[in-house]
Amino acid sequence: MHAIIDDSGTHILDELADAVANGPGEDRQIHLVLENYDNEARFLKPSGPRERPSYAAQWNDDFHHACHVLVTGESDGYYIDYADKPAAHLARCLCEGFAYQGEESRFNRERRGEPSAQLPLTSFISFLQNHDQVGNRAFGERLVELSSTPALRAATSILLLSPTVPGIFMGEEFGCRQPFLFFADFEGDLAEAVRQGRRKEFAAFAKFGDGGPGAEIPDPIAVDTFGRSVLQWDKLAEPEHAEWLEFYRQLLDLRRRFVVPHLPQLAVGAPVFPGDRGIKITWELEDGVELTLLANLADETLQLDAGQRPRGRLLHAQPSSAGTVASAGELPPWTAIWHINDGH
Repeated sequence: MHAIIDDSGTHILDELADAVANGPGEDRQIHLVLENYDNEARFLKPSGPRERPSYAAQWNDDFHHACHVLVTGESDGYYIDYADKPAAHLARCLCEGFAYQGEESRFNRERRGEPSAQLPLTSFISFLQNHDQVGNRAFGERLVELSSTPALRAATSILLLSPTVPGIFMGEEFGCRQPFLFFADFEGDLAEAVRQGRRKEFAAFAKFGDGGPGAEIPDPIAVDTFGRSVLQWDKLAEPEHAEWLEFYRQLLDLRRRFVVPHLPQLAVGAPVFPGDRGIKITWELEDGVELTLLANLADETLQLDAGQRPRGRLLHAQPSSAGTVASAGELPPWTAIWHINDGH
């Protein structure tokens, strides 16, 4: 929506939301979701006689970018905005929605975003991968090819158990290793313009500079480029992919049983940072329930002070042995531990 320019009295997106609410929204629940690079919070706030937001949620690019920097180490292009303190940017997403709420972007030298801490965390769709962030890469690599398994599992645990709404990209749930490439069905001058545009798009990334592999970028118009991106469902029978699928199923089951039932009200959380890439967040949910994340998103072991150790009963630990070690004051590399205080 950041590309929709409308300076009329009523923005077209407000008109669209009203038309949906007064049409099909009269008979059933409709979810309108935004893609908005500018992090404008106003579309997610309650407004109008219905006193409900025009749009239910927005894809949170900030969550993706912070996680991507953490698990891959990449800092080219727009990732530079998250490279200084990626764990702090991620923690702000988990507590307040947007990481950028009016701060200046190092990438484009402009202020970006509006305050979002007053919004429910269910207004934000968090994701580790989607069609844009994978497909817009030169070679369409997925995170399973770009990061270590421990790092990706820790990030996945955070994605699927935090109060924000998780988005899962096709094949992500079984650790798909196929690329998802940029493809289009154009002809003539438009096809050639897209080919050249793809090569120019990566000028800001160091490895595609002078002498880089720009000429090797897959032809977006070639049928084979599309064919390479079609999921191969028979891969689910292979041990690696079956293991990833079971991991996702277990986490989603925990989310369904222990997290989602307590989400209707505004979740309040404040981060504590044990080390540059350590995060501790306790969210106050509905019915007095507390959900706590303790994570070490680094390659080195993190020592915990007594006040930083987890409370409540263990809900999930990644890796499974990390819960016992954390109780003793040590957090192994790439750890995500969840505890819950729910009266049980």
